Amino acid sequence: ANSLVAYLMATVFQPVPAAAAGVLFGGLARHAGPWHPFIVAAGTGLVAWLFLLLLYRNRTFVRL
Repeated sequence: ANSLVAYLMATVFQPVPAAAAGVLFGGLARHAGPWHPFIVAAGTGLVAWLFLLLLYRNRTFVRL
C-alpha cells in the first residue's frame, strides 16, 4: 500500500519534499517574515500529498 511510501517519505526521503517546497515556495517564504517556518512546513506537506495523489491517480501501489 502507499502508506509505506508515505512513511518512507516522512522518514528517509524527507529532504526531497522539503527541497521541492523550498524551490516552489522559497520566494513567498522570504516575504512572509515570522510565517516563514509555517509556509515551508505547509509547502512540504503539500508536495508530499500531491506526490501521493499522483501515485493514487495513476494506480501505482507499492506491494511487498
